[in-house]
Amino acid sequence: MKISTKISAIALLATPFMAQAQNAIFYSNGATVAVTSSSSTVMTVNGKLSLNNASQFTNDGQIEVKNSPLNTGTNSIFGDFEIIDALSNSQGNGKYIVEQDWNNNGVFTANNSDVIMPTGTQKIKGSQITTFHNLSFTSATGTNQQEQHAKVNATGTFALNSVELATQGYYMEILNPSTSAIIFLPNSGFVSSTGKGKLFRATNSNTISYTYPVGVAGTYRPIEMLPSSTTPSEYGVAFVNNNATVDGFNLTTNDSGNCKLNDKFYHRINKVGSSVDATVTVNYLTVPDGAWTGISHWGFPQASKWNSKGFTDNQGVNAPFATVFRNNYLSFQDSSDHGKDPFVLGIQKPGMPLLVGPVAKCGSEVFLKFIANGVSTTSNYNWVLPAGVTIIGNPLNDTIITNWSAVNSGIVKVSEAFGTCASDSSNYTINSYAAPIAKIDTMNIGTINDVYTFMDSSKVATPEIINNWKWTFTDAEATSALQNPSHLFTKPGEFPVTLIVKTANGCADTAMTKIIIREGIKYSNVFSPNGDGSNDFFVFPNIGLDDDFTLSIYDRWGLLIFETNGKNVGWDGRTLAGKSVTEGTYYYVLQAKSAAATAKPYDSKGTITVMK
Repeated sequence: MKISTKISAIALLATPFMAQAQNAIFYSNGATVAVTSSSSTVMTVNGKLSLNNASQFTNDGQIEVKNSPLNTGTNSIFGDFEIIDALSNSQGNGKYIVEQDWNNNGVFTANNSDVIMPTGTQKIKGSQITTFHNLSFTSATGTNQQEQHAKVNATGTFALNSVELATQGYYMEILNPSTSAIIFLPNSGFVSSTGKGKLFRATNSNTISYTYPVGVAGTYRPIEMLPSSTTPSEYGVAFVNNNATVDGFNLTTNDSGNCKLNDKFYHRINKVGSSVDATVTVNYLTVPDGAWTGISHWGFPQASKWNSKGFTDNQGVNAPFATVFRNNYLSFQDSSDHGKDPFVLGIQKPGMPLLVGPVAKCGSEVFLKFIANGVSTTSNYNWVLPAGVTIIGNPLNDTIITNWSAVNSGIVKVSEAFGTCASDSSNYTINSYAAPIAKIDTMNIGTINDVYTFMDSSKVATPEIINNWKWTFTDAEATSALQNPSHLFTKPGEFPVTLIVKTANGCADTAMTKIIIREGIKYSNVFSPNGDGSNDFFVFPNIGLDDDFTLSIYDRWGLLIFETNGKNVGWDGRTLAGKSVTEGTYYYVLQAKSAAATAKPYDSKGTITVMK
């Protein structure tokens, strides 16, 4: 027969409860027990609290299971909380202060409870996985161990504080996706693991990194994960404090993208199910770990070797740590495949630098400039030049000036170097060609109404040919790619005109002349307004004239037949009434002045001949 018991501040123990005097036991042999939620309800057991034979235990108050000083000697019973059989359970929103081991072989329903483990020498064990709500380690130092997997639920927290949690070959899974779900003191509060043991964290933030405080005693090397989206995901991390080669991940077997790999430690990182890509940051200390430039992943995409992740890796500082991070990495292996989850720091072999140089050695040219664009501002560069070519300046720089006075052609090579780690070489071939001689032919007199035609008189020795022209007219920042262009200057003054010619092999030369544009107007006094599209208007070019403009047309008897104040309006051979005039001679009167600062007057009178 089961007994139902409600415990207030103190409870008397009776069958089916059992108590021992010195080594105290609270033993439920199938009873239903409830600890109330009163603030004064504290149940203290100086020994062990055991639930067996389908016991139903509800804790809404506070339970203290102490490792009492009375519990000494060969028959001592320590402060364990244990659910002995699969049919027994514990539930409620109360607090469990357990000074020794947590042993769950039944059902523990966390609700909103707190489990506090205060001594730093405790174990989480049992045949069943415990899912805690709030789990706290409150000792100033110590190492708690797992002998079974464990979890913290989706609203709870895990307070490591200053204690090491040795998961051994098991996992601790934090299902709360808050970035603050794990509370720890750096260096002193951390998770260590062996074998396939790991710390897992659920994620749903892409703005704040999730810290995985992993390491071993004396070596704290956390990992940070920053998912690229808010899609719920989960990642697992473990720190391995030995040479990866010892574990079967040979550091000398790689994809040739590494010059050196870290032989002191590595991390194991994987995902649970379908996870989004994430930025992975490895924190390390340059003393004693060394300096590193990238991350490599074992077994992916190439099996049985370390795969360099390339120079999307970056370096940074997260005091007191140096960091290397791989942006938005996607190819994490699932948690079931622990053979492809190792990540290690490395000095990655730089990619070939981009080498930029002149198109050729043109004519009598001597000094040629070369620029190597690499991946780091702190690199040195190894230059290999043809025999007889010398470097002017520092030969380790990314930019060099070279002297080709004794050589006409050859191959320039350069590699980027991080210390003794050098990239493959980029090659650049220099050939020698005849250089063109640029020349411009044109008259340098005229007015703002004149259209200039420019003549290219450039030359180059055969078999070279000039096939590219660039003209620049500085009065209006106009350009032309024609060989012999025309240009209308829009204002008086002195204007440089520049011509750059290039050959088919890229050799170039520049010529320049100056064009002097004077003020003035020109017009034709004969026009044929017959609608054929040619010379249908009598008009003064308006370029260079201001808005004080009047054009008047009179017939031979002095009668005004047309007048305009619009600079862009010409006479089309019609009267003000719209009637076409006959052939013959007519008279014009122009009142105008220059738009230039001189305001030079251009008043004029004369005759016009209309022909049809």
